[in-house]
Amino acid sequence: AEVPERLRGDPMRLRQVLANLIGNAVKFTQHGGVTVRCVRDGEDAGGVRLRFTVTDTGIGIPADVQTGVFDLFSQADTSTTRRYGGTGLGLAICKELVTRMGGGIGVESAPGQGSTFWFTVALEAVAGEALRPGAGLAGRRVLIFAPEGPDREGLVEHLRLLRVAYECVADGRDALRRLREPGAGGPWEAAILDGSGAEREAALELAGALRNDPAPARLPLLLMIPLGQRGGSATDHDVGIDAYLSKPLRFAQLVERLGAALGGVVPAEESTARVPQSPPAAGARVLLAEDNPVNQKVALGMLKRLGCWVDIVADGREALRALESESYDLVLMDCQMPEMDGFEATTEIRRREAQGRRTPVVAMTAYTLQGDRDRCIAAGMDDYLTKPVGLDALRAVLRRWLSAPQDGPTAAAPEEARVPGEAESPTQFTRLPSLDPRVLDELRELLGAELDSVAALFLSDATARLKRLRAALETRDCKTFFEEGHTLKGSSANVGAVRLAAMCRELQRMGREEDLAGAPELVARVEWELAAVQKALRGELEHRET
Repeated sequence: AEVPERLRGDPMRLRQVLANLIGNAVKFTQHGGVTVRCVRDGEDAGGVRLRFTVTDTGIGIPADVQTGVFDLFSQADTSTTRRYGGTGLGLAICKELVTRMGGGIGVESAPGQGSTFWFTVALEAVAGEALRPGAGLAGRRVLIFAPEGPDREGLVEHLRLLRVAYECVADGRDALRRLREPGAGGPWEAAILDGSGAEREAALELAGALRNDPAPARLPLLLMIPLGQRGGSATDHDVGIDAYLSKPLRFAQLVERLGAALGGVVPAEESTARVPQSPPAAGARVLLAEDNPVNQKVALGMLKRLGCWVDIVADGREALRALESESYDLVLMDCQMPEMDGFEATTEIRRREAQGRRTPVVAMTAYTLQGDRDRCIAAGMDDYLTKPVGLDALRAVLRRWLSAPQDGPTAAAPEEARVPGEAESPTQFTRLPSLDPRVLDELRELLGAELDSVAALFLSDATARLKRLRAALETRDCKTFFEEGHTLKGSSANVGAVRLAAMCRELQRMGREEDLAGAPELVARVEWELAAVQKALRGELEHRET
């Protein structure tokens, strides 16, 4: 049976569990992929039981470790922990949250063969019809030319939700025959071809055969390509490719592109991929380089609000790869990232550009000292924003570098960060609130329903970082202690957890100065404060929804 479109439950807890499991799966998977599924798992009194699975092709978990994996995760060996950073206490929290939602959680895994984490939850059924995005696509006929696998399965699930009639074919000759002889269902109206990896040659061969075959009427061809790969090559144009779908496939993208290919049958207001009309920087393509998932979500919400199309990468190397395959109007570059930081990445960007087109690079930094600004300029950055970045400051920077039309008040300078200053002492922490409701109000206006997701992501990420702070304290690893305190300070400020942000600023100072005296007591206070923030966040979100 299908998963109902609307159910009532605790979205914040559900998203926190999913964010943790998916984050771990991505972290421990260097090759292959991560697949997330949700199926109906039965009925409860007045509700529905759902089963979620997160499957990866990563390093796997030994059988003797699996029994205690939800108490305190232990990697197969310490080298793995050093390399990947561990999962923290997130899995134990997942178990607690799932239990509160009336479900269970488990894992199936083998070393070197990946893992499948699953959990069930009981949710309340909701009466009435929900607004269905892409309703105008119902009944249209689409042929899929793709091999069996997760990509095709995901596409099929999306088409089923859209009530699109489809048929899957993996052989080029069979696909051509089906398109020539559509059968009792009527003519096909579009074809979606898998154009990634080894399948690309076969897909283009089929497209060319269709273009030269007078039998089937000319129909739109959509090509699925890997994320980051540029479309629009001369070969694609010659064989008649009309549009592209990036993998992993997003529902909103499919609704928009398939609807456009079929003649604009999808009303504009139904496509969640569209941006507000005539905002500042409307249509600008922005690359956001930021490793913190909470900061990613908040920045994405602001950029969408300002009318930008956004791609997100998590470190400098990914930014360089993205710039190789796409052209961007502006890059927002976090200065502190793993693998390759923003300074090194920008230096390499400028080297590659040489005398060619210069893409504006705007630094995002938590520091405001003159030396830090000088370092940004020396690396080739054009401007900077102080974290946490505010909407007005971002709008001003976009106007400055994208020459966007005026729309509303312009910030004269980057706005002040919502974090207490360096002079804040530990004895003054109690004067600060756990949560600033004004920040939540701003985020609610900016993110809408996504606020629950951001809050859940923050709690999951903060829990993992607290575990790494403890580990760094035990080993006297001041560098890691500084980095984790720095990152947690920024994400805390972004969600309005001002007292926690102030505490983390002090942790950051201790790590930078390599003076951990008093750190054990402060880390313990941070742990208590994070629990208080979690309670305050849930209460604030539930209160505002009533």
